[in-house]
Amino acid sequence: MKRIVCLLCLQWICLPGTAVAAGGGQPQGTLLAGVGIDWQRTATEFQPLSVTKPPKFVYPPPPGTRFRLAAAYVVVDNCDPPAGPYTRCAMTVYLAKTHKRSFFCGKWLGGQGQRVWMYVLNGYAKFGVVAFHDGTQDPRELTFACAAQTTDLNELRLDKQMAAWDALGAIGKCILWPPNTNYGVAGKFQPATQDLSRRFTTCVRAARADYCGDGVTYTKDRTPIFLFEGADAGAAADQAATMRRSRGYLYEANWDENGALCVIHSRYQSLDPVCQGKFKQTKVVDGQEYRCKSSSADLQQGVLKDDSTLRD
Repeated sequence: MKRIVCLLCLQWICLPGTAVAAGGGQPQGTLLAGVGIDWQRTATEFQPLSVTKPPKFVYPPPPGTRFRLAAAYVVVDNCDPPAGPYTRCAMTVYLAKTHKRSFFCGKWLGGQGQRVWMYVLNGYAKFGVVAFHDGTQDPRELTFACAAQTTDLNELRLDKQMAAWDALGAIGKCILWPPNTNYGVAGKFQPATQDLSRRFTTCVRAARADYCGDGVTYTKDRTPIFLFEGADAGAAADQAATMRRSRGYLYEANWDENGALCVIHSRYQSLDPVCQGKFKQTKVVDGQEYRCKSSSADLQQGVLKDDSTLRD
């Protein structure tokens, strides 16, 4: 299922897929793809990933680093200078011999290698988000995610912008999220400093509708959202909220890096009973009922908030 985020309210997020080392054992890395790495598979399926050269990952990966997936072979061509805990790399992707066709980061793979851009994050996937490494330990697990040919989607024509957005998973979308000042969206949730990494992790939770912070996603197909700062206040924030309400959006939830703090009752009803059990307090705001994790939780708290059309 997919959860749309409002670039122009027409885009969607596809669920990420996690990868484990071939033959079992400790994971060597994780691929969080966009619309899947194999047209015959779902994007949420576990995908084997093993490093073929060098035998372990270093960060950033040097040119010539290779890794293998179920449907593709990937070679790192070159990477941008690291922006703290992440970088963007150009890679050449080849179709695995066991597959006739595969879709990878917006490209259909065939007989020829395809050039794609991917983010490489200096961390490992854990419960649906990325746990960043401390220090410079080496070798290590890394996380890979589809990127775009540009670092600013607003540079692209609308049709190209839509196509690039569709090829991204939650990580790529959070890093590239375009600002929209009319609707109060600051965007650009990159993991740079410690505080920004918290903002980034919160974005991934919200984009995947990971309300309980356990990696389980409750995305609803074709549900558009706006994601904005939790600390926004004042006349500009009120005007942006009015703009969102005029288009039929309701305040859905407020978020931190551990999941939702409060969630609107209609979304709460769709959660698994175990997840529901974490939201024990009831609050009413502007005639809407919300369920919160604690009596001290406030709908104005949190790192980020989202408005949604709540299309269940």
